[in-house]
Amino acid sequence: MARSLHDHFQRRDIAAIGPHLVPDRREATLTILQAISDVLAANLELREAVGDYYHLPATDTWDLAFIENNLGPFSARMHLINQKYRGDEAFVTLQEGENVPLFHARFVLEDGRWLFEPEPPPPGMAQELHGLAESLRDVAGMVRGGAEYEAYLATFFTKALPRIRRVLNTPPPGAVAAGTADEP
Repeated sequence: MARSLHDHFQRRDIAAIGPHLVPDRREATLTILQAISDVLAANLELREAVGDYYHLPATDTWDLAFIENNLGPFSARMHLINQKYRGDEAFVTLQEGENVPLFHARFVLEDGRWLFEPEPPPPGMAQELHGLAESLRDVAGMVRGGAEYEAYLATFFTKALPRIRRVLNTPPPGAVAAGTADEP
């Protein structure tokens, strides 16, 4: 099941993820996954604009691509480590990219199907993420419009960086470090 969630998200087939989520977390999880997809696309757009216009790689200091390996079973590089069953619940231990600690994804058996039960996203996080994506796209547009490098940096630091800080200071959706959840 974790592999299926991963595969759907890598194709950005958000709608296909819905049936694999517990009903009371479905809408919020799909909303946050769409917002994360928006940020990842905007991040790539900015990196490409900076590379194309200034002929420099965008600095890793503010590259947000690392987010894609901090998403539990939705991580770009996910390594399944273990799974444990206990009655109508299961825990899948996985590694997000090369990150430690490991991540425990909790699944519950409902009507004969295993459903992922992610932690609820922080209130307002999807809106913050969409705002961040918009800021990144605005900066990318400025770069493509011919902005001088110094103007690009100044705009990035005043427009995008404050949003990045707000987002990064909030735990990612579904984040439960291994050994911290109620597990078998």
